[in-house]
Amino acid sequence: MVFIFASDRCNSCKKAKTWLNLHQIKYQEKKLNTSQFKISDIDLILGYENIDFNKILSIRSNFFKKQKINLFSMSVAQIKQIIFQNPNILKKPIICDEKFIIIGYNKDDIRIFLLKMLRKYIIQKNINLRYNKDYNSAIKEYFEKIGNNNNF
Repeated sequence: MVFIFASDRCNSCKKAKTWLNLHQIKYQEKKLNTSQFKISDIDLILGYENIDFNKILSIRSNFFKKQKINLFSMSVAQIKQIIFQNPNILKKPIICDEKFIIIGYNKDDIRIFLLKMLRKYIIQKNINLRYNKDYNSAIKEYFEKIGNNNNF
């Protein structure tokens, strides 16, 4: 299962959800600034290899400028509590599954969540990933074929 941590007014979050929907990838959205967001979600995000507070926090945000917080002088529990109380300080979106996590929307990085068969189809058909209209048509064609069981 793919999880996306997002906020409603975030354009990158909208792009990521549009991409996931186009590729028919099932996901569960966890909206920041709602009761859906839990401390356990912060633990989940931090549980990935190579993920630390510097990678998930928007240190240049107004919150950090106004509060003058020194993360290095705080405990992990204190930082997690600040995130929980102010989830808008997280970079968005955060997208993860059992194996992978990406911070922010990047049209190349998000492909890590593609189904293996779809990835193979894109390579076999030599689909140009730069032209959205052609790419979108090819993806829709793939799902139509798979729905009709035409050699897939």
